[in-house]
Amino acid sequence: MTKRTTPSDGLRAILATAAFVTTTLIAAPTFAQTATDAAHATIVEVTEITRDLEQPWGLTFLPDGTALVTSRDTGDIRRVDPETGQHVSVGLVSDVDAWKDSGRLGVAASPTFADDRLVYAYLSTETDNRVIALQFSEDLTSFEQMGVVLDGIERGGGHQGGRLIFDADGYLWITTGDANNLDLSPDPNSLNGKILRIRPDGTIPEGNPFGTPVYSTGHRNPQGITFWPRWQRLRIRVWRVCPG
Repeated sequence: MTKRTTPSDGLRAILATAAFVTTTLIAAPTFAQTATDAAHATIVEVTEITRDLEQPWGLTFLPDGTALVTSRDTGDIRRVDPETGQHVSVGLVSDVDAWKDSGRLGVAASPTFADDRLVYAYLSTETDNRVIALQFSEDLTSFEQMGVVLDGIERGGGHQGGRLIFDADGYLWITTGDANNLDLSPDPNSLNGKILRIRPDGTIPEGNPFGTPVYSTGHRNPQGITFWPRWQRLRIRVWRVCPG
């Protein structure tokens, strides 16, 4: 027996991101799954939510149901109303240096957004890749850049990584690429080619294997990350999107 259901917030974000990266639209999938195991889900329908976005890359949902979508090349963040499909700019992130696959990349709303109105963003500057904190106004029409949470992630001609996600314990997970340098990925002293785990203030949680932000090594260019819906076990998806 099957039933239709909508995906969890984390899974919805990853799937919607995959859908709009090459088509400049956001699409919400409808799932068919067995009643006993939500892990075996199949997309049976895709509904277009919005379009006419410029190089959309990151996606996160706010408590009111609206979505924030980042533009890789312009640094713009747009707020999308999924009921109407309308989207408006809420501001530009400064110091973004967009070239090839670098620019204004991943975004993740704080698990306590209703209280702190914080959003975390991954971006490329002229010197590195970094994660910064943004605090939104009460009416959600603008934001202020609050400062750097983590920097020093090398950037190169490609392989920036850049996806962000929070887990059920409130830790921020970050995917980083190897910056086209194969020596960085296995090096535990480098932040590149890794899955990183930090607290929202940038400090290191207990349990990270090297006592640094590094949680997992040996990755080439991870650009997707989500969690097993039932047990919150880490699931990492690495893909390459080819235009056309």
